Amino acid sequence: MNSKLKQSIQEIYTDLRRSEKKVADYLLSYTGSCRELTLDACEGKARSCRYRENNRYLIQGLKAMGFIPYVSEEHQGPIITTFFYPENRNYTFEEMYCFIKDRGYAIYPGKVTDAETFRIGNIGEIYLEDMERLCEIFREFLQAKGAAA
Repeated sequence: MNSKLKQSIQEIYTDLRRSEKKVADYLLSYTGSCRELTLDACEGKARSCRYRENNRYLIQGLKAMGFIPYVSEEHQGPIITTFFYPENRNYTFEEMYCFIKDRGYAIYPGKVTDAETFRIGNIGEIYLEDMERLCEIFREFLQAKGAAA
């Protein structure tokens, strides 16, 4: 084989190897991206499920203590839960807020214009154990105030 032909074949082979490496790198990158997207989707689904579970537990727990959700169950989203502030109570929102805050949790005054409400967030690094503890704190507060729990 003449040297020119041999050199051309070598260049073609080298180009093919480079292209093959580029394709392999691309496929590995693509596979990694797909894996990351799948993990993100699974984590997102798990997180969404956790938020719904937090919300359901909170509603169930506070309803048992006499707090009424502002939004009906069929329209309730999992991110923030709003409750009517109880009528005929012997405590203020500030007292309830401080009691809960002093124990490491937070509630927020309502933003609804036609009713007195308060809100609780169900998302972020919040787990069922947090909701259980929060309901326990509400129960302690109501007992301390001599209200029904």
